[in-house]
Amino acid sequence: MVSYSQQERSNILLERLFFKSKIKKFFDLEEAVKWAISEQLKYDDRKTTA
Repeated sequence: MVSYSQQERSNILLERLFFKSKIKKFFDLEEAVKWAISEQLKYDDRKTTA
């Protein structure tokens, strides 16, 4: 989740009540995209080595 204001950051707490997977907060879209790509690569590596 990318947030640009304090209210959006507060919404993360509410989101975590309903969303069971990872929620990571970012203050920059580029940083969020880099993280998502690295997570996908980790998933792909686990999938191909299993």
